[in-house]
Amino acid sequence: MRKGGKMRTKLGYVIIFLLVNFSLEAGVIDVPLSVGQLTSTSETLYLEGFNKLRIPGAPILPAKSYLFALPPGSKVLTVKVFPGKQKLLRSMKPDITPPSLPLSFDAKIIDEAISKWQRNKELLSTLTGTFPAKPVFYSKTSYFRNIPFIRIVYFPVLYENKQFYYYPSCNVKIYYEGKSTTNASVPEWTYKRASQFFSNWESVKHFYNVTLQADSFDYVILTKDTVFAAFDSLVNWKNSIGYHTKLVSVDSVIAQYPGSDTPDKIRNFLVDKYIPWGIHYLLIGGNIDLIPMKICYPDSEHNYDTPTDYYYAELTDDWDSDGDGYYGEYGQDSIGFLPEVIVGRFPFNDFNRLNSVVRKTINFEKDTGNWKENALLLGAFSNFENEDNTGWPSCDGAVLMETIKDSLLSGWTYTRMYEKEGLAPSQYQCEYPLTRNNVVSVWSDGQYSIVPWFGHGSAGGAYRKWWDNDDGDSIPEAGEMSWAPFMYITDAQSLDDMYPSIVFAASCDNAEGDSNIARELIGNGASGVIAATRYGWYTPGWSKPSDGDLASLNYYFYYYLVSQDEKLGDALFDDKVYYFNNLYFPDPWAGDPDWSPQQNLLDYTLFGDPSLVREGVGIKENGQATKLPSFKFLILPNVINSYGLIKFSLPFNGSVNITLYNIAGQRIRVVYKGYKQRGSYQVPFNNKHLSKGIYFVKMKFGGVTKKRKVILF
Repeated sequence: MRKGGKMRTKLGYVIIFLLVNFSLEAGVIDVPLSVGQLTSTSETLYLEGFNKLRIPGAPILPAKSYLFALPPGSKVLTVKVFPGKQKLLRSMKPDITPPSLPLSFDAKIIDEAISKWQRNKELLSTLTGTFPAKPVFYSKTSYFRNIPFIRIVYFPVLYENKQFYYYPSCNVKIYYEGKSTTNASVPEWTYKRASQFFSNWESVKHFYNVTLQADSFDYVILTKDTVFAAFDSLVNWKNSIGYHTKLVSVDSVIAQYPGSDTPDKIRNFLVDKYIPWGIHYLLIGGNIDLIPMKICYPDSEHNYDTPTDYYYAELTDDWDSDGDGYYGEYGQDSIGFLPEVIVGRFPFNDFNRLNSVVRKTINFEKDTGNWKENALLLGAFSNFENEDNTGWPSCDGAVLMETIKDSLLSGWTYTRMYEKEGLAPSQYQCEYPLTRNNVVSVWSDGQYSIVPWFGHGSAGGAYRKWWDNDDGDSIPEAGEMSWAPFMYITDAQSLDDMYPSIVFAASCDNAEGDSNIARELIGNGASGVIAATRYGWYTPGWSKPSDGDLASLNYYFYYYLVSQDEKLGDALFDDKVYYFNNLYFPDPWAGDPDWSPQQNLLDYTLFGDPSLVREGVGIKENGQATKLPSFKFLILPNVINSYGLIKFSLPFNGSVNITLYNIAGQRIRVVYKGYKQRGSYQVPFNNKHLSKGIYFVKMKFGGVTKKRKVILF
């Protein structure tokens, strides 16, 4: 809700559900699109099940993206769009998207972002035609391994001169050729991801078979052959838990494969081998001076070079499709962003540092202790309300941290640090004020499985800012701010490497260059670090994951890592695919294109083992290692008036014990106790005879206990 507390009102156009049906004919996919319930504030339109088109300086409008898979060997010929009957909504002033701003100290890039926002606002007043120009956009054919796909984006509401035009339905026909007469083979993990990525997978999955390759190498380590021995224990460990691991000499790759530079040669090697070898994970063993990232340019003016390891993950599209020698340009080069390989990096060249990270990685993955459900949450302000008289809402990193806590960390132990200094401190409660001394002291003494942070940044650290003084106009201004690091590059050596954390550093430049805080953290104190090689872009007023930009990228990473129990690299790349498909829409604006979301996708890179299991791997009595059986357990909803459901899924047969406790830890009653076969179940939760308040439900299965919070009102 915007400043001033606008009332939300119904507009009266209601379609009961979102409908996306598919009928696969010879060479045609028929896609009827329709929308859910349309509501609004006095300035912003909302559609149930839709996200938001947020172009700086342009109206905030509903948007939804779909990925459609095609049969193997297919190529899209054309896409025809048949809009439904247009409806004119009442006239109202649009809610304008604030700028995307960098979490950086660079005044030049900040000024350019604000100028782009201002230019687009001015262009809006002279706009001829609607924004967007049409209700449906579509992309070129891309590929997920050997699965061709196309992206369709639906904008059901268009804007022109204070009028909104509503298209509650559209029909799209995708015409393609080259349908294969034989089925294609895909690895099991690709098949599972396809069911997650593609809206029409049920209609095309019969064209694809899951195959197991007898002589595959699903885990490849690319490094100098002189340091192969540093990885011997990691190879043995990964093989013991079911991988087929292969060490590959980067010098051999450079010598054997063509390419204009080292990244091209490495990518050509991966293109050649990822299907016949069945590569799932790639671990790069070397810093960027030895094994460089690819330099990309998301901006069309080529001012913001962005090193990225994504170039080694997305292997099927042409990253320089316009042939101008600049890779990864927004709107000019066609990148599908669905990864063929999951990539991580140990950014060191010398044997001892590589071997140290290897040993730490193995120890972390073997550890199944309770500390794996401890979190340290660090949130700084990126901007204050009406800072420099802009009228923008504030962006307090505490909002992101509270969202992570409330949505993802049920049953966890957490420690929060937020900004408590200055004239406008955070309104959220925390255990400690956010200061460098507090962060280093608490982090080094504690045992934290995850550490998300949000704040301004540089290669040397992460920074907080506070409104220190006022000249009397009650407007926070640049000259009235004070700045200080809350984590500095030298602080990593103070952390306890026996309990290394998984860090998402939502700041600019934390992985910039060959010496940076992300590198120091993976060297000591962290088991995995997600950090930016260049700018990270945020949205003023961020309040929930659907608002997009960097805070949402941070949130969804932990969603996949914690709530979905995904491995480290899978969580990051699933996070990026979700961001690409749900929060990053093609820019239909005739003004300045917004390339900042693409830079977020490119520059947030993983330092760490891409196959790392956060919750740990157990050891059998015979010495062999295996992933600990993991069961799913949740309560829907977790705020209950009269009735809810306890849902759980079991990976094998066993005894289940579900017990209710009050906030003091006293047992209230046994909800369920019995033996269950492998599968998914639900148990009713009835709050009869219970008073209002906070309770905890504990489920024990297979020697593991999980706890979930439930609120009765």
